Amino acid sequence: PEGLMDYSGMVPQPEPPPEKGLGELFVESLLDVVACTGRSCVACSRGTATVVSHAAYPVKEAVITTIDSSQQCLHPHLKKKAVNHTQVPTFKASNSPAPRSRHD
Repeated sequence: PEGLMDYSGMVPQPEPPPEKGLGELFVESLLDVVACTGRSCVACSRGTATVVSHAAYPVKEAVITTIDSSQQCLHPHLKKKAVNHTQVPTFKASNSPAPRSRHD
């Protein structure tokens, strides 16, 4: 195409970024290692806490059940259980006349 001009010589080319020195590369790599180690430690501690909580729950329930059953054995009056009606004393009024009131 004859009508098009080449402007590549007129536009300034950006300078390439300066190369990083050995110290900058070392610090950047060190920070990457520290970040990766930190994330791994957090993930491991959360996993450990989850495992411990799942493993401890049945043990806790067994301990509480044992304590409750021993308390019921040692103190049977604390049982939350209905008593048979045959064991409950009943009170009935006798056939005697009704008591007099004081105003009579």
